[in-house]
Amino acid sequence: MITLHILQLLANDNFGVIDTSLFWNKLPLKKYGIAIFDRGAPVARGTRLTQSFDLYSRGKSDLLGADKLEKILEYMQDNYVVCDLPIVPEKSVKQYKNCQIVATSNVENLGLDENDRLVFRLSGQISYQRQRS
Repeated sequence: MITLHILQLLANDNFGVIDTSLFWNKLPLKKYGIAIFDRGAPVARGTRLTQSFDLYSRGKSDLLGADKLEKILEYMQDNYVVCDLPIVPEKSVKQYKNCQIVATSNVENLGLDENDRLVFRLSGQISYQRQRS
């Protein structure tokens, strides 16, 4: 669920609109934009948790698909050493505090998809404290 909040962070910083050009755990056929997918990561004991994720991009052109992820990579590198994630209106009010988001790969070309468009991937990881309700 934390990845939905990462998507909201990207939406708040003008990378797109959720369910229009930003998608959670799916990248619908015949749509263009960025999708975030949860990925397994080791579970640690203690107050800090981690979640690995992948961002996939399909653009209206192949260059736009790669460019979007390169801009998100720069954004991750330049911002949010530590931040709180925003709530997702009408979807989730969970609070994730003291978050640190890092890219764990560079932009990778995954080849052509069913839309005959190149799809690109950027991997990342977030460490955070979840507030118990």
